Amino acid sequence: MRRTALALAAALTLASCGGDDDGGLGGGTSFDSADDIAAELGCDFQPGEPDNTFGTAPEETGDCDVDGDAVSIDLYEDDEHLRQALRQASTIGCGFAQAFGIDQFSYAAGANWSVSPEDNLDEDFAAEIADQLGGEAQTVEC
Repeated sequence: MRRTALALAAALTLASCGGDDDGGLGGGTSFDSADDIAAELGCDFQPGEPDNTFGTAPEETGDCDVDGDAVSIDLYEDDEHLRQALRQASTIGCGFAQAFGIDQFSYAAGANWSVSPEDNLDEDFAAEIADQLGGEAQTVEC
């Protein structure tokens, strides 16, 4: 059950628990496609269906394995849409995480993308992804 909770929380990793906070993103590298992100990570992108649950669906979404560790990749139209998604998902993401006893989670994000490790408690892995892609690692305290 905890693994399912972590995986589901990873899907909500765009959530920032700071209310109107945008997650502290400062820009970073922009990508043209989720495939480009996966190629940079050295993994085989498996596309999924964008979900408009929070009102701002990514243009592309999907998963891949980075050295055996599953990640979710979301690509947005631009930084503004990424930030909007962060704001819209904030309350739901932390509320869900706290319901499963998770008090923080980590992800990597850049100008128009986010990558969420399935084990979103692994701050070091999120930082490695951010470094590799030219973004920032974010750890959200709920």
